[in-house]
Amino acid sequence: MDGGRRTPAIREGADTPLITRIHSTPVVVSDQERALEFYTRVLGWEKDIDHDMGNGMRFLTVRPPGGDTVLSLGTPEMHGRPVPGAEPRHTGISLAGTDVRATFDDFRALGVRIIQEPEEMSWGTVGGHFADPDGNVFFVAEERADES
Repeated sequence: MDGGRRTPAIREGADTPLITRIHSTPVVVSDQERALEFYTRVLGWEKDIDHDMGNGMRFLTVRPPGGDTVLSLGTPEMHGRPVPGAEPRHTGISLAGTDVRATFDDFRALGVRIIQEPEEMSWGTVGGHFADPDGNVFFVAEERADES
């Protein structure tokens, strides 16, 4: 920081930043129940928050077991985004796992749509892409021993 000014993310006299983590990231789904079924039963994630917001709106989040950041499975109206279509679209969300090839074997057995088979990435780990039932595409990278 130049000029000795404090960063806006840390209060004067405090040791911790005001913003400590990413809480959630939105994923637009056409049917929240169908999405919940996919993320919990197929991916094995946990339902985190399920709150009726009134006016037919529902705040629904899921997280990987033991994960800190959650996905908010919201409708197009909630997130101000278009209705999901048949064409896959990248979410920009990267997930991490311990054995990506085995994970994708499980995905295939469960009928998950594989967009790109796992392959060695230029940075030295294995990664691949899959899509949820609404065509939201996620990248899964294998955690390296030095990343955990």
